[in-house]
Amino acid sequence: MELTDLEGAEFSVCDDPRLLAEAERQARAAGAQVLRAGWRDPDHDELRDAGFVIRPDWIMFTREVPEGTDSFLAGQVRPNRTRLAMDALATYKMSLEDPVTEKSFEEFLPLYREHMGRLPRGLDFAGQLRETVLGGDHLIATWRDDGGALVCGMIARRDHGYSLLHVRFFAVREPAPAPGTTAGMYAVAAGLAPAYGLRTLSMGIEMNFYGGVLSPGLCLYKLRLGGVPVPAGMLGDPDCGLVADKMLSVRGLRQPVLCFEQLPGAGDAPPAAGDLAAAARRLRLVCFAPSGDGGAAARPFRRWAQVRQVR
Repeated sequence: MELTDLEGAEFSVCDDPRLLAEAERQARAAGAQVLRAGWRDPDHDELRDAGFVIRPDWIMFTREVPEGTDSFLAGQVRPNRTRLAMDALATYKMSLEDPVTEKSFEEFLPLYREHMGRLPRGLDFAGQLRETVLGGDHLIATWRDDGGALVCGMIARRDHGYSLLHVRFFAVREPAPAPGTTAGMYAVAAGLAPAYGLRTLSMGIEMNFYGGVLSPGLCLYKLRLGGVPVPAGMLGDPDCGLVADKMLSVRGLRQPVLCFEQLPGAGDAPPAAGDLAAAARRLRLVCFAPSGDGGAAARPFRRWAQVRQVR
């Protein structure tokens, strides 16, 4: 039995539905944290009955912002924190460049790499996607101190086909200008979206699995910011689809382990492009917790949550 490191966890993949029971037995014996049904066109209803979660493999946290920053703040649990971060950013000199030039990108990249280096398993996605960023549909906003040094910045992509401003990369120096500096930058991006004729802000695309590479706190943070999770595939990424996973153990993962499940009866086809409300209604947040601890873990997640105990 070989285990594969996917999304920061030990996965075992079963490629034959006839061998599913034996694959689960072997996966548990090998210490796998997740068993994935990896064959083509699986029967999702049967897999749900067997304890699997059907989920988008990637999601976007989105927010419709017709009134710009005001719309973004209106959906937040603690908008005053974001306002304080915006006030802190206002004390620095902001620059906006569209499109991104090679010079501005090269100035941003060291700060981004330093920021990602402070995160567990942080990866240099911006550096890997350099040519894409310089392709003409991205903008960059930066904030500098009186000495001209970068304090923070973000790179976003304009997508007029989906009426979307997608914040792809951000970076903040240490120490940060204020708690919640990233929320302040998202608020600025929300103000830019309608200026470009765009209806929706995206706070980034993420693996829909929190507890491995991504912290559960990141998911809860974006929910508190009023982010609405939708499958990334409905916003123009054809490589994003549905996967079927069964949690076997939360050993070694950052708890509570979270993912957004596609609700039974929602069907496999995504809703109409741009119908974010319909897409969000098809998802619920699943919390995987050790047996006996699930009830306490459910409380922070409010309407999104369902707890599943892992035995």
